[in-house]
Amino acid sequence: PAYFLDLRGRGQSSGKALTSVKEMAEWLSEWLKQVVGEKPVNLVGHSMGGAITQWMALHYPQQIKAIILVTTGSRLKVNPQFLQELEQGIYDPSSMRRSFSPHTDPGLIEAEIERRKGNVSVEVIRNDYLACNAFDLRNEIHHISCPTLIIAGEDDPSTPPFYSTYMAEQIPGAKLVVLPKSGHYVMLEQTDRFDQELLSFINQL
Repeated sequence: PAYFLDLRGRGQSSGKALTSVKEMAEWLSEWLKQVVGEKPVNLVGHSMGGAITQWMALHYPQQIKAIILVTTGSRLKVNPQFLQELEQGIYDPSSMRRSFSPHTDPGLIEAEIERRKGNVSVEVIRNDYLACNAFDLRNEIHHISCPTLIIAGEDDPSTPPFYSTYMAEQIPGAKLVVLPKSGHYVMLEQTDRFDQELLSFINQL
């Protein structure tokens, strides 16, 4: 089975939203124990989810069979001006337009922006970006020992491809795929190619 997980305090998951990658990984570890048991899983993480996935691979390796890191990095520094706006309670979902590739269908972009309006509170969004800004595993990811696929978007301005290149150089045996004509949301922008790379990797394990 495949699980698409809402982090605590989001979507259909109850409870107070967590405020650090470490806390989110600890919560995920417990969730996996309850739902999956002892069987190791293939964990896919996009952006902040990729940070959580790296933490899981390092601190809970017995629960991980393989990881797929999607448009993420081992350090996720956030624009200080953007953080300042969030501290003031300002967040405009349309700002995510700049995270897509210029080649992406504008209709897809607008639909995604509309879907996100009012979906998560500004407080939760702020805490997520603060968690990303505090995240830094650059000196630790070389200890990741599970099979790893890294997927980057060629036009991603949020986590540019060099983030993925660094991870691929540091994680032993990692495979790097850079998808053309896609930005930060590769799974939306190049769905068929993304699915192909993901399934090919999992089937070869």
